[in-house]
Amino acid sequence: MLNGNNSKGFTLLELLIGIFIFTTSIINITAMFITSVKNNTLNYRMNQAAGIAESKMEYFKNCGIDALKHGDYQDPNNPINPDGTSDGIYNLKWKITDKTPFAKKIMVTVTDKKKGVNKPISLEASFLFD
Repeated sequence: MLNGNNSKGFTLLELLIGIFIFTTSIINITAMFITSVKNNTLNYRMNQAAGIAESKMEYFKNCGIDALKHGDYQDPNNPINPDGTSDGIYNLKWKITDKTPFAKKIMVTVTDKKKGVNKPISLEASFLFD
C-alpha cells in the first residue's frame, strides 16, 4: 500500500495477514504429509500381512494330504514377523476342513496386533489331492 506521502513498504496489518496465510499453508501441507506417511505405513503392513498369508498358503499347497489334519491352528511363534520369527506384530492362524476324502479347504488369516489395523487378511483355497 502506498500512503499519500509516497512511502514504500508494508504496513503492520499487511505483514500480519501475510504471516497468517503462510502459517496456514505450512500447517495444511504438514497435515497432508503426516496423513500420507500414516497411509503408507498402513499399506506396507497390510502388504506384509498378505505376504505372510500367501507364504503359508504356498506351504499348504506343497504338503501332502496326510499332513493336513482337520482343525483350527495358530502359529506357535505368534505374534510373528514377516519372516516367521517370533516377537512380531502379526498373528497367523488357519483352519483346515475336509471337503471330500481327497479335498481340503484351507483358510489362512493374518491379523495385525498394532493399533490402527482392524482388518484381517484372509485367504481361502481348496486343494484337491490325487
